Amino acid sequence: MGTRSESITAFASREVRVIAADGSMLGVLQNHEALRNGLEQNLDLVEVNPKAEPPVCKILDFESTSTRRRRSRRRRGATKAVVEIKEVKLRPKTDDHDIDFKGEGRRGDSSKAATR
Repeated sequence: MGTRSESITAFASREVRVIAADGSMLGVLQNHEALRNGLEQNLDLVEVNPKAEPPVCKILDFESTSTRRRRSRRRRGATKAVVEIKEVKLRPKTDDHDIDFKGEGRRGDSSKAATR
């Protein structure tokens, strides 16, 4: 990916398809024209899809975008619910009352019954 501090020579292709910061398509431009458009807006030229023909680049503020992604990943990880599976071990000769007693504390939770 190219940023303001990197040279346009980081892109292997001479022409790139450019998407503006507002999402509009600028079309297929030469590398130096695409970089100049980004620098005029004081934004970065970032390679979005290098495998496309021609490669797709987007003009955006790379630092704020990467920071926003990092924060959202951190928030997603913090809000994940941890599912705890509780295991109840039973034997073939376990009485009905004992089975009911062991199952009382497991209501509403994910549970797994194992027999020996």
